[in-house]
Amino acid sequence: MKPMKYMLLSCAVIISAGILCGAGGGADDPLVTKSWVDDYVESSFLKMEKQIAQAKSDIASGGYDIKLWIGNKQAQVGGKTVTLDVAPVIKDGRTMVPLAFVSQSLGATVNWDNTKKEVSYKKGDTKVRMIVGQKSATINEKAVAMDAAVYVENGRTMVPLAFIANALSAKTQWDNTTKMITIR
Repeated sequence: MKPMKYMLLSCAVIISAGILCGAGGGADDPLVTKSWVDDYVESSFLKMEKQIAQAKSDIASGGYDIKLWIGNKQAQVGGKTVTLDVAPVIKDGRTMVPLAFVSQSLGATVNWDNTKKEVSYKKGDTKVRMIVGQKSATINEKAVAMDAAVYVENGRTMVPLAFIANALSAKTQWDNTTKMITIR
């Protein structure tokens, strides 16, 4: 019977220590009260919902960086590496980028009319149309000059970076050392 006494005594010590330390299941016990659980769940889920909403907003508004390198088919969107069909190039002193990739990464929808050789994209209230071989475009039906003509390479429409960035209200940075373009 001696082992049973020691076991009961051990249990009594553990229970007493728990009560003294606030783990006795009383009204203030954070592991048991409904209000603590409700507050915890609400704060955890609200935090998660805010993070999800921010991610959706970033995707919709292009609130993340797009990184491209001249002559390199590897690019990054929001830190994730993707492979392009056509690498950005410098042609006639202008940086040319694949329209669909950049536009879609910035949250625009892109359409191609093969009959007219016309590409268009829309983001929010802004609609832009360009025709292959021309140095002009329309933004919301208003004619605008571009500094380089649109062309097609390996099935991808290449457009001047400066034009597309301005039309989509994006900011660009150039790193001459690494030949990296950052679009935000």
